[in-house]
Amino acid sequence: MRIVRLEGFRKDLHLAGVGIRMASATTTTITDVYAVLTTDDGRIGYGEVRGNMHYFTGDTPERTLDVLQNLLAPRVLGREMHDLPSILAEVHGATVGNHAAMAVAEIALHDLAAKRLGIPLYVLLGGRASAELPSNQTIPFGTPDEAEGHAVRYLAEGYGQLKLRVGMRPFQMDLDRFRAVAAVAVGRASLAVDANQAWTPKEAIRNIRALHAVAPLEYMEQPTPARDFHALRQVTAATEVPIMADESLQSPRDALELIRLQAVDLLHIKLVKVGGLIPARQVMAIAEAAGVGYMMGQMTEGRAATTAAAHCAAASRARYFELYGSEEVLDDPAKGVRLVHGKAILPEGPGLGVELDLGALERIFTVEERR
Repeated sequence: MRIVRLEGFRKDLHLAGVGIRMASATTTTITDVYAVLTTDDGRIGYGEVRGNMHYFTGDTPERTLDVLQNLLAPRVLGREMHDLPSILAEVHGATVGNHAAMAVAEIALHDLAAKRLGIPLYVLLGGRASAELPSNQTIPFGTPDEAEGHAVRYLAEGYGQLKLRVGMRPFQMDLDRFRAVAAVAVGRASLAVDANQAWTPKEAIRNIRALHAVAPLEYMEQPTPARDFHALRQVTAATEVPIMADESLQSPRDALELIRLQAVDLLHIKLVKVGGLIPARQVMAIAEAAGVGYMMGQMTEGRAATTAAAHCAAASRARYFELYGSEEVLDDPAKGVRLVHGKAILPEGPGLGVELDLGALERIFTVEERR
């Protein structure tokens, strides 16, 4: 089973409602990148990642596709699938950074490898460790009435954890929104907040205490700037609310350093952010060895990417899950994971179990094995 073709695609996916609004950016359209691998016996492996990640990791669709075509394709084409560990090692050794390109290639390779064996991807990753995948839901910026409306709808849909985006100014706006959510959600769901790097350490400590006084916080996600691990450590030491790293965690080395510094209590793992399934599972191993809890999440991506995250989640011992992102996409060309009563349900079939309409995508390149 030899890889004979790699194709790169992209597609703009439109988001429902106001899109993704954070303190650092607003996104109403996501541009996803797709890698499609074909073997000499006709099997096809799919990969998908968010491409417009410039505000988060520095990746762009153009950069991801260029790395995929010019750096990764030569290391993949002509290779036998039974040599997967060696192929993956070369993919990760081909470039520094460029995590989106590594992740999309990795996902497609794992999809093929599982299909070769006729097993679901989570079995290839070691088997199912999490029986259920109860996803959280995130409440976007808006008025207190809008926040309450989102909370009521998400509770009715079966979500057991609600996460409020914070970072509005003045802080009183966040506090009023949190009170509105707490009024309808306490006793029915756990509550968390995500500042997406919006605060200084002093602001974070003060604001977390004010929010926690209104209703208990399950955790506080990324209160301070991503690369300032000492700021995170300062906040973690000063508050009883568990602090979670998201933007700060972009590699297994980051996980080691965050844990060594005792900078956070929790880690948020995303495939596109760390570079694929292998580094994601390395982060999991580091966290489990250190007794640190983690969340398996995704970046509000299409259904194929979210399905890959859900397989990784199923094979993990994650404490939390964030797998709702593809539900917000209006024109997704893929069928895969579904959310039912707040829980992610994996598709049946080998590999990812994803169906992808290639005709709905924009083909950027095709590279074939030279013989």
